[in-house]
Amino acid sequence: MSGSLITFAFSIYFPFEWALTAFFEVLNMCDIGAGLRNLGNTCYMNSVLQCLTYTAPLANYFLTCEHSKRCVKKGFCMMCLMQKHIAQVKRIAGHFKQGRQEDAHEFLRYAVDALQQACLTGYDSLDRTTTFIHQVFGGYLRSEVRCLNCSGVSDTFDQFLDLQLDIKKANSVIEALKEYVRPENLGESCYKCSKCNKMVTATKTFSIHQPPNVLTLCLNRFDVFSENKISKMVTYPEFIDIHPYTSEKSEGTINYRLYAVLVHAGNTCNSGHYYCYVQAPNSKWYKMNDDCVTPVDINTVLKLEAYLLFYIRYELLYLPCLNIVPQQQSLLTCFLETIDRIVSLENAFKINSLWINYNCVTDITVLILGVLLGAYSTVLYICN
Repeated sequence: MSGSLITFAFSIYFPFEWALTAFFEVLNMCDIGAGLRNLGNTCYMNSVLQCLTYTAPLANYFLTCEHSKRCVKKGFCMMCLMQKHIAQVKRIAGHFKQGRQEDAHEFLRYAVDALQQACLTGYDSLDRTTTFIHQVFGGYLRSEVRCLNCSGVSDTFDQFLDLQLDIKKANSVIEALKEYVRPENLGESCYKCSKCNKMVTATKTFSIHQPPNVLTLCLNRFDVFSENKISKMVTYPEFIDIHPYTSEKSEGTINYRLYAVLVHAGNTCNSGHYYCYVQAPNSKWYKMNDDCVTPVDINTVLKLEAYLLFYIRYELLYLPCLNIVPQQQSLLTCFLETIDRIVSLENAFKINSLWINYNCVTDITVLILGVLLGAYSTVLYICN
């Protein structure tokens, strides 16, 4: 939404608290999950899916589902290390083509949007602020236009799921954030002030009005027109306080911790290779390069030419386990059933050289469980 005032959702049908089920307690037995096989220029999808998988609140959301109800085997099945294969990518974004390299950030946005739409299926009167996906990734930006003639201020607020940072003149994420919130001179006679009732000179300033629980930063490395890449090191911290970039004037901190980094190697957005680094539930970092998974240290992670950075609110890492009431379970089931219509699945999977055929369509929980719990089995995509 956009407007002079923020109107927050009266009822949240997919509350964020559902996801706070002690991610690091539930999965503290896990080391690192499986890699994902590259089927021919699918590295952009693999990298995005891995970053989403290690987004703790999102993973918890899927892990709360009773997997045994959807599994062929009765009870919990440790062998359900299945991988979704997005055989018809057009269900998420019509212009995405199999076998063609695509932009990882664009795919992330389409994937998250598809998840939001799935949340709203059957709830026509609701907007996106009610969805669980918004509770994870969503925030609000404030746009303040100030008249330099009368000092009058006009505010508008817009939802955002990530922040795109200009890095042409910035050598660090901190510098890019400072530039993001720097007042912009709109020039003479570019803004009509309602108080002055005439065109005036004004400034426009962006700030983060409501910070998200998961902060996704996109470093704009690709020129919109030439598609050429800005290849340079832009430093970023493991921990970041975004309070200086918010519209909150009082003192305080809003701390985040880095948990995933997506990297592009190449000269243009339509060529090259994507891979990522993620922090596992055991707090160790791993490089996820398609089906190759290798341990790395934090010093390596902080010296990359990052394209996408994923941060999580620091306090969310230490919240107690919550119980899911039956009514919420039914909504979770509803969510998982609707998302099946968005992501197509394969009926055949290969695990440790064993072929298993399924006549039913599973849900995205399989992806989360498969990648998180697949420490000893590389997932293999099956092409149509």
